[in-house]
Amino acid sequence: MKKIEFYQSKEKLLEGYKDASAGRYIKSSGDFKQDLKEFKNREKNGW
Repeated sequence: MKKIEFYQSKEKLLEGYKDASAGRYIKSSGDFKQDLKEFKNREKNGW
């Protein structure tokens, strides 16, 4: 079971690096809800 969890964690980490290298990130404003709205808006309307 631990190997599966490790693999899943590794895959999520790699996805994050791919997003960052493609410019799909936002600078945090310190307000999580506002940041989430901005993230969803960019996913919907493009980065």
